[in-house]
Amino acid sequence: MIKRVSILFIFVFLSTYAQEKDDKNTIEINYFYGNVLEHSPELKPIIQAHPSGILMSWNKKKLEDNQFNHTYNFPDAGFSATY
Repeated sequence: MIKRVSILFIFVFLSTYAQEKDDKNTIEINYFYGNVLEHSPELKPIIQAHPSGILMSWNKKKLEDNQFNHTYNFPDAGFSATY
């Protein structure tokens, strides 16, 4: 198991480049885990456990040189899915 994880870890680092390509597309996968704060007594029966999930997103950076992109600091547009 450790050997497989090590090989995967090395592959990920060898296949990524820092600031060499001008790639406009990004793909992210994030795992989240947290707490729900009881801000109302009516929520006590609903709060059973710590929520967790996965956030997957694809974004495209807007790099055209126009006034809108300069004003809003070159925004991203994309798609996200949460489970």
